Amino acid sequence: MPKIKCPVFMIHGTRDDVVDFQHAKELFKMSRRPHRPFWVKGAAHNDIEISYFTEYCQRLQEFIWSLDPKWQMKPGTVLSL
Repeated sequence: MPKIKCPVFMIHGTRDDVVDFQHAKELFKMSRRPHRPFWVKGAAHNDIEISYFTEYCQRLQEFIWSLDPKWQMKPGTVLSL
């Protein structure tokens, strides 16, 4: 992580049974340019984008917009896939 120079957006479920949540938190701490993480309470390894779709899209949109304000759309616009 110390060699990664770009902004880092961490998304991780607190009940992930494949990659321990603590591992994600440690990687986040090592990030040089961390963005507000999306720790998904109760989420497992492969269900965030489905079970938490609305918040997932909102947080992804927030991250993308933080990279360059010119990418922002009109207030109230929500990213949808």
